[in-house]
Amino acid sequence: MLPSLLPGLTTYDDLRSSGAATRRGFLGLILGYLLAWGAFAAVAAGLQILASARLGFGEDGSIWQSWQFACAMLAAAGAYQFSPVKDACLSRCRHPLAFFVANWKESRFNELNLGFRLGAVCIACCWLLMSLAFIGGAMTLAWMGVATVFMLLEKLSEIGRIVSRPLGVLLIGTSALIAVSRLAA
Repeated sequence: MLPSLLPGLTTYDDLRSSGAATRRGFLGLILGYLLAWGAFAAVAAGLQILASARLGFGEDGSIWQSWQFACAMLAAAGAYQFSPVKDACLSRCRHPLAFFVANWKESRFNELNLGFRLGAVCIACCWLLMSLAFIGGAMTLAWMGVATVFMLLEKLSEIGRIVSRPLGVLLIGTSALIAVSRLAA
């Protein structure tokens, strides 16, 4: 998920160029972001381990065997694309300067804290898209690569506005298509 930090890194680099931030702080920002995502990954892995016996995960970590769960996850992720929470998080991800200014503190661990908090905002923005790994394959690099590309595109100001809502429609449509095809069979 580090690529989706690109707008934040670019903004922080502008702050560094102006003398408001430091090169060492740049590393703290990245480390804090990775810590947030690492914590999320640990929770997700724990949930995968707990649920695997009950939901019939495949060898790749996917649960296509449970088409009802797959449909529910796709529909939920699609609906979340239209939610005010998603919009609020995307706004912070797309325009991190306001986030940095509002949360800046003169402390030794400022950038680590900023990175962790920005990571938490990114998780709040993308957690349902990331959870689709349960139906696409948690260990499938191609699936995770596609998800990362979509999340990165969503975070870019101009492109993200074009990608986010159509992605929601695509996810809901895919859920409906799977449901109809399974019920008709």
